[in-house]
Amino acid sequence: MIHFNFKLRYLLVASTLSCMLFISPAQAQKSIKDIAEMKDKQWGKFVKTSFTGAYWLEGLTSVGLLDADKTPQPKKIGLLTMQLYTASASTSNTAGNWTTTTYFTTSEEGSKLLIENLKEYMLPAMKQAFNEVDIQLLEPAEFADTPEKKEIYMNSRDEIETGGFTQMITSSLENGKETNFAGTVPEGYTWYPVTAGVLDVDVKGPSGYGELAEKLGLDGVLVVTILTTTHRKYISLNKVEMGVAGPINDNPEAEYNGRINSKSMNTARGGVMYGYAGIERMEIPIIELKRGEFQAHYLEGFDVVSSRLSKTLTERLVELRNWQPKKARKKK
Repeated sequence: MIHFNFKLRYLLVASTLSCMLFISPAQAQKSIKDIAEMKDKQWGKFVKTSFTGAYWLEGLTSVGLLDADKTPQPKKIGLLTMQLYTASASTSNTAGNWTTTTYFTTSEEGSKLLIENLKEYMLPAMKQAFNEVDIQLLEPAEFADTPEKKEIYMNSRDEIETGGFTQMITSSLENGKETNFAGTVPEGYTWYPVTAGVLDVDVKGPSGYGELAEKLGLDGVLVVTILTTTHRKYISLNKVEMGVAGPINDNPEAEYNGRINSKSMNTARGGVMYGYAGIERMEIPIIELKRGEFQAHYLEGFDVVSSRLSKTLTERLVELRNWQPKKARKKK
């Protein structure tokens, strides 16, 4: 039997600690299968999706840093990282003035097993969805196929940063910088510090990923982020996010300095967000545990959910492909 060995940590405090994750009953889904079987209209309300890169493309073209006919047309995207973060649920017992709080965490071995299983469900569905819009989705073994590219892929994560404001408003779990709670990745992948959700609200992260994509000979990179929580008797799925960032073909000789937003505008020249899709605020049991041992999984339909999420994301990539500045749209 496969063990998800819990590391139980105890903390004596003067008052009960509050739980780090809040899910309202109205937002909770019963199972993965429920999400897989959602009607299109219900799915449209459930999934979050955006194309924040449009803001930067509009700005860059309006000041002459990017020609309108040179907007990104991605054909080859690398699956840069698939990161699993596992939060800890807790139980508290109070005796007198003291409260003993027990945290439940999944072992490194258990987290590795979980992300490998999730990848088996997700990857074929993701590749198919990208293929349907004529985009190749490549794994690290496929795009980091020379010693030089492998070196770049394995050792560039410290070059990826987020903006100061983004660091301030996001948790240490999400920005991955000030925590020992680093994400677990499948075999052959490396961990990168900026999650898909953080990428979607930042300018510095997409810029760094855009520059990395160019070094790897890619048109863009895909970041997949999964958040789960370990409880005493089960592991729940709370969030699945996908984000694509990539470079732009800016005018290298053009300058834009000394104006409002010029720093951010010049940062965006490194790369922008191509698209985001995510499902979040869930509390769905996916692994049953008994005395810290793996008993059963409830992942039926996760391949369908992965496919729907990937197709929502590729809709944003098609939107990118067809993007035009406002002036051009007004002429039509």
